[in-house]
Amino acid sequence: MRKLIKVLIITILISNLSCNQKQKIHFNQNFINSISEEDKNYPSRFFNLIFFCKCQNEEILFLNIDDIKEIYLKEFKDMEYKTFLTKLFNQRIKIHCAGQKTRFKINEIVKNNYLKLRTEDFVSFYCEKKRDNLFWLKTNFPEDQKNTVLYFLFINNYLANVDDYKGVAVIKKL
Repeated sequence: MRKLIKVLIITILISNLSCNQKQKIHFNQNFINSISEEDKNYPSRFFNLIFFCKCQNEEILFLNIDDIKEIYLKEFKDMEYKTFLTKLFNQRIKIHCAGQKTRFKINEIVKNNYLKLRTEDFVSFYCEKKRDNLFWLKTNFPEDQKNTVLYFLFINNYLANVDDYKGVAVIKKL
């Protein structure tokens, strides 16, 4: 009987721990398809969105759609564009970030919150809900924390842009 209780307790603990682990990144493939199928002769309709990728030195780089196209043409043009986007958005490619100004290191406080909270709770903690699937990033956090929050939201299929008029990051769930 004691062995059964021990096995049951261990099973519950392992199950609980595995439920708290963040899953592998799976960026929205429909969104990737939309970007990859855009006509290259026209400006992108995704010009105002903020994207993120990993640098080789473990920093995170802010990107816009034009930056992504430039990186693709400089470093990855032998790869199909859709494949490149899939790997980039799923954080499976690390790029050279030397000379890039818009990069940052992951804030450990935010990282710890991300690892211990469910995604919905993480969003509630750092964002103000405006409507279904639309949020504003709270402004009472230091800049490095805001950047890290936006990165973790991005890898969980939330897209952000900055509202120049109000000065807030507007976040939408894909």
